[in-house]
Amino acid sequence: LGAAQFALAGALDRLRAVRDGEEGSQAPAVYVLAAADPANPYGAALSWPRRGDDDRRPFQRAGGAYVVIVDGVAALYLERGGATLQTLPAADDPNIAEAALGGLTSLVGSGRFREMVIRKVDSVAVADSPWRDRLLEAGFIAGYRGLTLRQAR
Repeated sequence: LGAAQFALAGALDRLRAVRDGEEGSQAPAVYVLAAADPANPYGAALSWPRRGDDDRRPFQRAGGAYVVIVDGVAALYLERGGATLQTLPAADDPNIAEAALGGLTSLVGSGRFREMVIRKVDSVAVADSPWRDRLLEAGFIAGYRGLTLRQAR
């Protein structure tokens, strides 16, 4: 039982209900974490999700990098500086991709970023990326440096 044996009566049932989706909304749980945050299990306890054996992209637990986790699975990785976005296998699901982009835009909405300029997605210029339209729908604006998202005034 581990720590469950010390929980108050009913606490374990409430945790199971949330885990199983019996309480609250059916909206996915989206977390945007600094890649170096101890709460981020990827790169420490879990290996980064890869698209295959030949996927050698360097995902680092570095300061300034962020990971968007949707329902416990890493979907997007924003590299240090915010100019390069890496999509992970979970982002192939359109529902997860939409939720992950919502989390990504919250970096600007919450004030962590004044503006975000995406120049590359998966090592491809954002103008040529299949993610271009998704980013535009999420509120990014095309500019000479890439796709830009700014704080609302």
